[in-house]
Amino acid sequence: MAHTAGVRSRVLIATAAAGISLVAGCGSKAEPPSFTTPSNPGPSGSSTGPMSEITAVCPLVNMETVTSTFRVANPKATEKAPVNAAPRTTTYACDFRDDNGALFLTVGIVVGPPSGTAAANVRAALDNNDGEPVADIGEVGGYHEKDGVATVAGIKKAGVQWRLLVVYGAAGSKNALVAIARHVAPKI
Repeated sequence: MAHTAGVRSRVLIATAAAGISLVAGCGSKAEPPSFTTPSNPGPSGSSTGPMSEITAVCPLVNMETVTSTFRVANPKATEKAPVNAAPRTTTYACDFRDDNGALFLTVGIVVGPPSGTAAANVRAALDNNDGEPVADIGEVGGYHEKDGVATVAGIKKAGVQWRLLVVYGAAGSKNALVAIARHVAPKI
């Protein structure tokens, strides 16, 4: 599956920032997070098990999986600065760019206290759309496309927290996005 750059990168940045923050608890869209890289983002492909503390997303995504799924030779992962959008709620996100710097994938995780139902949180992440059901990415999972951007979202409870996984990419990339979501979901 080939990927393309262009308009998609602009749409992904705006949609990823708004969509992930929307579900974070307060119901309003937050400002996009700044793009910074932590001093030690951890090794590519390292993992945490369920119930582990989430402190970053990039280490949860295996670069070989990204490379083979999207057929991108040398993807570059950049961890965004965590965003505290609501009390006790933090959004973590990782952008993946190709050799030309074009954004083709964003993986985000919102961690916070339960607010609303699992289905309502996934619906909000899917731009207030029920989407197509997606199995094996949490209690509830779904897929939706809008304005050239595809979104896969799934949620699970870890102790007393909701952990909402949101994966963004280009419209038409459902299988690739679901594969990434299924790769990350067991680690959150």
